[in-house]
Amino acid sequence: MKRKAESTADTPRIHPMFSAAKTQQSDKSVNTTVNWTVSADKGLLIGTTHPLAPFASSKIASFDFDGTISLSGGSHVFSKSPDDWRFVHPSKVKARLLELHAEGFRIVIFSNQKGLLDSKKKGQGHTMESIFKGKILAVARELAIPMLIFAALDDLEYRKPSMGMWETFLSSHNESIEPDMKASFYVGDAAGRPERTERGVSKPIKKDHSDGDLKFALNCNLPFHVPETFFGIDMNGAALVPEKWDFDPRSYSNGVPLFSPASTPLIPEDFGPNDVEVILFVGSPASGKTSFYKKHLMPHGYVHINQDTLRDRKKCIQAMLEALKSGKHCVVDNTNPTVSVRAEYIAAAKPHVKRIRAFYFTASEELCEHNNRVRAKWTKGKGKELQRERISSVVLKMFRKNLEIPDGSKEVGIEEVKRINFLAEFEDDEHKRLWSQWH
Repeated sequence: MKRKAESTADTPRIHPMFSAAKTQQSDKSVNTTVNWTVSADKGLLIGTTHPLAPFASSKIASFDFDGTISLSGGSHVFSKSPDDWRFVHPSKVKARLLELHAEGFRIVIFSNQKGLLDSKKKGQGHTMESIFKGKILAVARELAIPMLIFAALDDLEYRKPSMGMWETFLSSHNESIEPDMKASFYVGDAAGRPERTERGVSKPIKKDHSDGDLKFALNCNLPFHVPETFFGIDMNGAALVPEKWDFDPRSYSNGVPLFSPASTPLIPEDFGPNDVEVILFVGSPASGKTSFYKKHLMPHGYVHINQDTLRDRKKCIQAMLEALKSGKHCVVDNTNPTVSVRAEYIAAAKPHVKRIRAFYFTASEELCEHNNRVRAKWTKGKGKELQRERISSVVLKMFRKNLEIPDGSKEVGIEEVKRINFLAEFEDDEHKRLWSQWH
């Protein structure tokens, strides 16, 4: 969803045809300042240089900030004060940015700054807000050219690689001028590169902290560059940028069966009128368990047992027993990662059922993390019954760490294990568009 910012200052808007003469060189004669506003939903900080107001253009030169344009002033990673900074290269970065401005490019910064406005987060006597804003101001004054700055404050709509900042820029900050996507580009250092060596440098360069900048550019369909090659610092800097991933939402295919083995039916066909069964789901959060239940098992009368609702495993077991004694099938829709956890349900259910099966949801950690983020975004603001909060990545990793994949030949009490594959299904085209992006 595109959102407009609540402005606290009147920033003059200048069309390129009237400003071209003024944009051919930087203007050190003006005392550059940066006007800051916060979006209505408090998720995005927006800065504009003043009085050198950014002009609209079809050519967009966009950049990450930390690690791409600016570094700390020393060997430490994070700046400790507003004046603790330097260009990534002492001369090449500034020269290239001035050159782009002279060529009519609009200079835009897209930066992730979660928690920036939290006054409790401090460096050496400075808040994170004052450090970031101070460095932006210093760069703006050093360049003395128009700049537009977006800083994502939240973890949902705006944070790269999500497209929120780019969509806000297009909808509200470029005079409705469509960008030339072939001429425009994005430069960022978070490109997913492994540890590497640079020619003439003995100490290895650490791996990139993420691939968020690369995926942001891919989402936005912007040509992507790493700063080393773009600024002419190291022309081999892009050699290890990944071109494919184990999971890619843009090309994810449902070309797999819903379940295996397919030699036995999903719904039992050999049960008598008084026979019941328990199905133990085994799967990571956000692997599609509850959606699978609603579509494939709920229509057949299976009772849904879920610890998120009941809050306690003992209560889940008690609810399962009550359903079984009333002659109803049960689905235990919890993560159930270990043999010991599943054994508690098996021991309680065994005297009351004809069969116990385990359904193992095979979605990878990357796919589950993706579903996790999309689900939180898609359900945001849709009411208490529908809205889902994003689960911590730590929870997803802990599931993988503890997982003991069910094995019907070894795990006592389980008659069959079915592997359930994730099939992407969407409520509408907008849901599909959202799911098919990196987040």
